[in-house]
Amino acid sequence: MNIKNLTPPEFQVKKIIVDKIAVGRRQLIQAVDLFFKNGDEISIHTLASAALEVLDSVMHHWGRMPFTDNILDLYIKPEGKKLWIQKENEAKNFFKHADRDPDKQYEFDPRQTAWVIISAIDSLRRLTGEEHDQTHAFEWWFMSRNLTLLKSDAENKDEITKLATKYGDKQRLDFYRDFLQARALFKAKL
Repeated sequence: MNIKNLTPPEFQVKKIIVDKIAVGRRQLIQAVDLFFKNGDEISIHTLASAALEVLDSVMHHWGRMPFTDNILDLYIKPEGKKLWIQKENEAKNFFKHADRDPDKQYEFDPRQTAWVIISAIDSLRRLTGEEHDQTHAFEWWFMSRNLTLLKSDAENKDEITKLATKYGDKQRLDFYRDFLQARALFKAKL
C-alpha cells in the first residue's frame, strides 16, 4: 500500500533541495520578517543565530573572515575574545540545549538579537553579494537606532537620521511596510 495515495493532495509536500547558503538566507530573511512584525523574541533570536552560524561556517570553509571575527581581530584584545564569544553564544546555546541544565533560567535581552541579525546580513552579502529588501530594511532600521555608530560621512546618513525621528522604536512594522513599499515603487520605475 502506498501511503502517498492515502494522503490528501493539500497535505502532500514536495521535497526542497537547498544548499547551506540558501538555508542561512531563508532563516535570516524569516528572522528579519518576524523582527519587524514583532514576533516572538526567542524564535527570532534562534533563527538569526542559526543563520549566522551556517553562513559563518561557510565563510570559514571558503577561507573568508566573518564579520564577527573581523571585529574581534580589529578591536578586541586577545584575552577578551573568549568572553566576547561566550557572551555572543550564551543565548543561542541556552535556547538550543537542555542536556546539561534543564532547570536553569536565563535572563535574555532581546536587544542583542539586532547584532546577530546585522552580522548575518554582512556574512550573506560577503558570501553572495545579494541584496534583499528585507535585509536592506533591517540595515537602515539598525543604523537609525544606532546613529552614534555612524561615521560623519556615512552614505545616506541624512535619510537614516530622518528615519530615526520619523519612526520610534515601537513603529518597526510601520517602518518595514513603508520601506518595502518604497523599494517596490523604486524597482517598478526601473
